[in-house]
Amino acid sequence: MHGKFQLHVARFVLLAVAWGGWAEIQAQSPTRARTAPKAKSKAAAAKADNDQTNYGREARQETPLLWRDAESPLDEVERIHHAVSRLSFGATPELLAHVRKVGLEAWIETQLEGRQEEDTLLRERIGGFESLKLSTQEIVQTYNVPVPPLSKKLSPEQLKERAEAERMRDIPQTELKDVILLFAVSSNNQFREVACDFWRNHFNVDVSKGNVEYYATDFERQVIRGEALGTFEGMLNKQARHPAMLVYLDNYISRATPTKELMETGQRTLMQTRDYAAAMSAVDIAKMRGINENYARELMELHTLGVDNHYTQADVVTVAHALTGWTVQQDRSKPIVFEFRPDMHTSEFRLFLENRLPPAPHNPELEGQMVLTILARHPGAAEFLSYKICRHLVSDNPPPEMVQRVAKTFQQKKTDLKEVYRAVLNDPDFYNPRHYQAKFKRPLEYVVSAVRVTQAEISSTEGIHAALRVMGEPIYQCEDPTGYYDQADAWRDPGVMANRWKFALDLGMEQVRGVRIPDTYWDGLEPNNPVQWKEVLTKRILPGGCTEKTSEALDNVIAKYARFSPEPEQLGRYIVGILLGSPEFQRQ
Repeated sequence: MHGKFQLHVARFVLLAVAWGGWAEIQAQSPTRARTAPKAKSKAAAAKADNDQTNYGREARQETPLLWRDAESPLDEVERIHHAVSRLSFGATPELLAHVRKVGLEAWIETQLEGRQEEDTLLRERIGGFESLKLSTQEIVQTYNVPVPPLSKKLSPEQLKERAEAERMRDIPQTELKDVILLFAVSSNNQFREVACDFWRNHFNVDVSKGNVEYYATDFERQVIRGEALGTFEGMLNKQARHPAMLVYLDNYISRATPTKELMETGQRTLMQTRDYAAAMSAVDIAKMRGINENYARELMELHTLGVDNHYTQADVVTVAHALTGWTVQQDRSKPIVFEFRPDMHTSEFRLFLENRLPPAPHNPELEGQMVLTILARHPGAAEFLSYKICRHLVSDNPPPEMVQRVAKTFQQKKTDLKEVYRAVLNDPDFYNPRHYQAKFKRPLEYVVSAVRVTQAEISSTEGIHAALRVMGEPIYQCEDPTGYYDQADAWRDPGVMANRWKFALDLGMEQVRGVRIPDTYWDGLEPNNPVQWKEVLTKRILPGGCTEKTSEALDNVIAKYARFSPEPEQLGRYIVGILLGSPEFQRQ
């Protein structure tokens, strides 16, 4: 009987959850296909610049409210739910009760400090990750072991040794991903984890490129966690000198062409053509052979100013030249750190964003530092960063007036990020009812919030990482330097949604490898009273309430299968699956 029950309910739940999710998707305006932008005249481009600042990927549509009046102010319960949803990886009944007890403002201030002591179990588990305790040099020496080429001639013993070598090489990135996931699920400093998640995508690096897999641990430690509650200027300076970023965006190989080579190129071209202009052109081309513009471009486009805001291609070239020689000491017998190489640097008088940058022959590294200082303190950076932070914490299309108010704080407080976050949270638009439950969860936010709200125990992270890969957001593996987008239309895709519904049911049925909902989660569910199970579980998983459609889907399941006299742990698991797959749970 139980086997028949599970089979019927599994099929019905999948249909019910899919129906509910599709109902929301169909309610949205269709996502437009990306097309190449048409060329604009200079006049049209200038008008566009005056009309709107280009912050990169603009949201195509907002996520409309599901069940409340957009004009009705949030009551105290809703304000707490809204703040906790945005400042954590998921509002749980326990966390909401704690915030009501200590007061919302007091809890927010505690979160902005990020110094809450972590629970013993979390500390002990994190303490078992040996690579997290090592310097980059020690990680490379310990884990970057040679792997023999795969060959049919390898013996079984050699194949076993090869597999072990590959496992060893993966340990640093595996433990890094695990610690990020476990902190997101269990940390008492939830906003610190939300802030780290934001900056991890803003200053994106991919462990799949080169030696970044060995450098990313220190990048997370020094750049992301070290400055997520610090200053933007401090973070910008740290990432610009970190081996992970320099390797990821190729600046470590960017170098000036030696003077002798330039002279030989000019002389050779002049002798061949007898044309001085052609000789100078050849010299200019030769100058660019060793220059790599990748980091210079992303530094302005993604990290500080936004796409084509305030800068030109000439500024990109200027920054690329100013940062020549900013490289990495990669000899594993020495500390693996940032290194400035004067022999790779090109030093000359420059103009950058209408600022004069004189050469610094006695300290040429200072030329690159001047660029970073200008960018960190530029009004355009204040606007761009304030827009992104508001987009992350408030709305996919944050109010322009709010962005300007936050940008003013960004400049006045000298890029102090705690003050910037506080400005967002104290702004009247933060609690605007139009923003309540109007952000769509990214896969990481969705998976972690599902684990948190079900109090699931994690004996292994393999199943969660597998789900994140299927949903398209594996940690530290975004190939695009943009990082993962935090807007709804990047993720509200039928294929992605189907994977979420499967994860929801798998989690409820204990089919996610290494993850189990504890028996105590079903405490309080009365025997043979499935209607009560619905009420209790809905309050636990959807504290903001649910729509009539989700309620009807639950009622249909209960009415159809209550005749099997299931135990709470049976039908209850399917109810959990429907709730986790519901449109309401996709929101925060």
